[in-house]
This record gives sequence, structure tokens and C-alpha cells, in this order.
Amino acid sequence: MKISYGIFPAVLVTSAENNMAEKSSPSGTKSKDVALPLARIKTIMRSSAEITNIGQESVYLVAKATELFIQHLATEAFKRDPETTDTLAYGDLAEVVNDADNLQFLADVIPKKIVVRDYLRMLRQQEEEKERAKQQSLQEGREDTDS
Repeated sequence: MKISYGIFPAVLVTSAENNMAEKSSPSGTKSKDVALPLARIKTIMRSSAEITNIGQESVYLVAKATELFIQHLATEAFKRDPETTDTLAYGDLAEVVNDADNLQFLADVIPKKIVVRDYLRMLRQQEEEKERAKQQSLQEGREDTDS
């Protein structure tokens, strides 16, 4: 059974080209141990102004940690819907991020999708609450001046 990971095909499924290219890094780790492209990770790491030197070991560790994190996120999403065994939907990931306290830092990156109708209803409710609060404060102000 082949699992399709939807939005993470290049990350979790190593291509045949990556399997054929088994380059060793100076630390003795093989690039085949990670599915993420080490050169791209190094480029992302270099984009930070505070970082000047980046060792191969650190690039490998960041790549491996990222893969393990993505694997954990995907596994948790699969656990949410046991009926689907071959696909991972965006909604599943958003549900995991929304429900888990330790993943709240991803809430802006993977927000729960809502329908426009629901969004407009939420906006109307917020406006009504603001109007009620405004009227209540005006009413309290009148009571204070009457006393």
C-alpha cells in the first residue's frame, strides 16, 4: 500500500534520484538518511542574519528534526480520521494544529478553514457585541450623570 501525503509528497517520499545519489558528508552521515534537500535547508539557514558559519552536521540535524516533526504531524492527522488510510487532507492537519496546545505556534500557518458564510456571521456577531457594549457604556454614563 502506497500512502499519498497530499501536501507533503516531496518531503515524506524520497524520490528515486535521491536514493541513487548517496553522497557522504564529512561527518559520516549519508544524505540518503534524509528526504529533504540539504542544500535548500542550508540556504534557508544562511538567510538568517545572525548565522555566519553552518556546519554539515547542523544542516543534517535540522533536516532530520524537520522530517521527524512533519512525520509526527502527519501521524497525528492520520490518527484523527481512521477511515482514510491513503490520503492526508489539509483539514486534518488544521484540526491537529487547532486542538494540540504544543502546536499552537502553527495556527497562523495552518489555520482551520471556514466558509465565507460562517466568517460573515462571525463578523456580524462581533459588530453586534461592539454595538451592545457601546450602548451599555452610554447607558451607564447617563445613569452616572443622573445621580
